[in-house]
Formats: sequence, C-alpha cells, structure tokens
Amino acid sequence: MTRSLFSIVCFIGAVALFFLYTKPAYDGLVVHKKEIVQYDLALDKAAELQRLKQTLLSRFNSFDQNRRRSSVRPIPPGMTHLLWALGR
Repeated sequence: MTRSLFSIVCFIGAVALFFLYTKPAYDGLVVHKKEIVQYDLALDKAAELQRLKQTLLSRFNSFDQNRRRSSVRPIPPGMTHLLWALGR
C-alpha cells in the first residue's frame, strides 16, 4: 500500500511540476507570437510604402527637366494668388 501511494504522490508531483514549468513558458511564447504578428504587419506596411515611393519617384523622373524644376521650386507666398488667377 505504501509503495503504490508513494508512486501516486510522485506521479502527481511530477505532473504538477510539469505544468508549473510549462505554463509560464507557454505564456511567454504566446506574447512572442503576438509581437511577431505585429512585426509582420509593420513589414507589410513598410513594403507597401516602399512600392508607393518607387511609383511616385518613377512618376517624378518621367517629367521633363523644365517641369521638374518648376514643380520643385517653392512658390513665394505673394505669388500664390497670381498663379490661382492664371489657372495654374
């Protein structure tokens, strides 16, 4: 009787130790998986922004030099109403 009782107590202790160890480790893995998902979403957004940047850059490079210079040059504050009146 003592032998089987000791075996049962040891088995229950081993199961308890197993769950006491694996529960915090598993919770840590769940947190890391959530972080990985957030990083993947950020990488997808960064790739989308990179494609948009390349599209806009290729559109900018397709302009001729004179148009590119006029679009890059800042307009003085006093000239904005004149350009609006001209329809530009």
